[in-house]
Amino acid sequence: MKRNEIDLQKSYYATTANNYDNQHLLDKDEHFLALNYLVGLINFHGFTSILDVGAGTGRAALFLNEKNSKLKIVSVEPVKE
Repeated sequence: MKRNEIDLQKSYYATTANNYDNQHLLDKDEHFLALNYLVGLINFHGFTSILDVGAGTGRAALFLNEKNSKLKIVSVEPVKE
């Protein structure tokens, strides 16, 4: 990506971060379904840690932590907001 495209993307997420989940996610949407599948895989395989790259608002990390508080979760998100 070119520098101005990266800055544009960062600017969008910085501006919308506070309302991002409300604007883009619905209760019981495909993201919710995917997270529940992930919980099943984590439990089945006995995983003890997760790396969440492009963590966005941290919704996935919060969800996974609610389901398994012993799971070590490292989230990486380039946009501070």
